[in-house]
Amino acid sequence: MDFCVKCGKKELYEDFLCEKCYTAEHPQRAKKVKPRKKPEAQHSGYFEATLQIRVIDQHIVDFVYKDLEKQKIIATKEKWLPNGVDLSVNSRKYAQQLGKALQQKFGGILKVTARIFTRDRQSSKDVYRITVLFKQFPFKKGDTFTYKGTTYVVKNASREVIGEDATNKEKIFRYNELERAHVF
Repeated sequence: MDFCVKCGKKELYEDFLCEKCYTAEHPQRAKKVKPRKKPEAQHSGYFEATLQIRVIDQHIVDFVYKDLEKQKIIATKEKWLPNGVDLSVNSRKYAQQLGKALQQKFGGILKVTARIFTRDRQSSKDVYRITVLFKQFPFKKGDTFTYKGTTYVVKNASREVIGEDATNKEKIFRYNELERAHVF
């Protein structure tokens, strides 16, 4: 057959029906989206992500707390350590975005790890808690550091460190490479 069995049109779409008749016979189901709990409905210790900030200055702490307040994110736990702070926040996505923003603005290592926390009873999906570690690069623009016997001057430090040696030759370093060499 080369026509719609329901309305007689010459344009076939699927199952001997035109597109209009097919969509009337087989309506598309809307995906059910699980509504997110409002912060008022969550208990006081609820968190989805841990934000670990290490080797930090006071202006980084101020930046983080201003951003938390601006985005209306709740930090349920706060643990101060000798070399940084751990914050438990109620949004995984926000923790990842804040980690990227810290790396772009201040420069340093960003590591994101996830672990299975539980399994959702209704959807049978795994529920993850993430840990976002930000470790600031201790050198600023113009500072010098030594890597494999060569002294470099920091030209830029955001996602990667751009260093210049004595012969004005630039080299791009990754943070994990510098960390393995115990530069910081």
